Amino acid sequence: MTEIYNPILIREEISRWRILQSRPIPDPGTALVFSGEGQSLLTIKQGEKGPTSGEMLWGKYHLVYKVDMTEHPLRFVCNLPCKTDAFDFQADVKFTYAVHDPEMIVKRSVTDVRRVLEPLITEVMRNISRKYEVEESGAAEREISDHIKKAIYDQGFSVYQFTVSLFLEQEARERIRDKKRLQDEIEREKIRQALEKQKAQLAIEQQKQREQLELERIRQRNQFQREEEKTHIQSEIELQKLKQDLEIEKTQFDIIQMRQKEQLELELRRQREQFELDSMKIKMEFYSPLLQGGNFQLLALQLAQRPEDVTVILQALNQQKQGEREHQVKMLKMLLDADALEGSQINEVGKNLLRQLVGLTEQSTAVLESTSVDVSETQEALPEADNTESNNSTSDIPEEFRREE
Repeated sequence: MTEIYNPILIREEISRWRILQSRPIPDPGTALVFSGEGQSLLTIKQGEKGPTSGEMLWGKYHLVYKVDMTEHPLRFVCNLPCKTDAFDFQADVKFTYAVHDPEMIVKRSVTDVRRVLEPLITEVMRNISRKYEVEESGAAEREISDHIKKAIYDQGFSVYQFTVSLFLEQEARERIRDKKRLQDEIEREKIRQALEKQKAQLAIEQQKQREQLELERIRQRNQFQREEEKTHIQSEIELQKLKQDLEIEKTQFDIIQMRQKEQLELELRRQREQFELDSMKIKMEFYSPLLQGGNFQLLALQLAQRPEDVTVILQALNQQKQGEREHQVKMLKMLLDADALEGSQINEVGKNLLRQLVGLTEQSTAVLESTSVDVSETQEALPEADNTESNNSTSDIPEEFRREE
């Protein structure tokens, strides 16, 4: 049996209140509402003092209502539609309420709270539940709780500890389980596909990284090879340059050595020529007195010992004869210049001069020929010569010739 709760505890006429007490005072947990024809309702809550007997009399209040303002629990069950018309929510509503506006309760003559609040709450919940699917019961419950308090408060009641639990039919629950299972499978498939996609992307990224690493290794290897080749080429160039420098230095050194050698050879040749000239001069100085003095025996002896001096003797003879000829010619020229000769004398002098010149030439040639023929005989007879003459002859030879011997 449904419990009925009437918030208006007492409805009485004012005449009885005037007899009992002079000023009405509400009991704890109640409120007094005074009503009169053509008058606004007057509410006296706990702790407040009501009108006096005179005020009630002159105020023309003839009724007083005693309204219960304490908290009372209320619970009911109903079906609520969901977004899909094939299924309904089963709602279990629990809450505690209390009157917060006694005047509104008296004006609306509320005598059964359930009949007022249950349809109101059910309508609000139906309007909200239609927006949700059967599997969205939690969101529907939260929105219902947020809107119920305001709807009830507008009806003169306050709500405390309001809870609504939405249940589903067996078929709906199975459908939800199937849908949930399907969603889970779909989600798992999505996750699997996402993992496969991530795996494929990871494989692609790894392949790209491997390719990039391989390209980088190839680039570095090529760069290293180029650097190595460059270094090798530079080394070869440096080595070739060093070789060329060495060849140049060697050539320069050879040239310097050759020049030095040539200079040494020239110096040696010069010294040898100078030595030969000095030797020739000494020999000339030695043989000239012999030739001028007519010491042909001594000259032959010297040539026997040194046959290579024949050329020197010939040169000395030529110089001597040339000097005599030049002297004769000079003398003749001086006579001619002085005009000291007559014509017959000139002829006689010229003839004599020519005879002398021819005689000198023939004499020199005969002496040389005889000297050349007798050199070998002199060389054979030289060991039999007297030692004293040899010593005397040798003493007349210059020091230079003695050193050469």
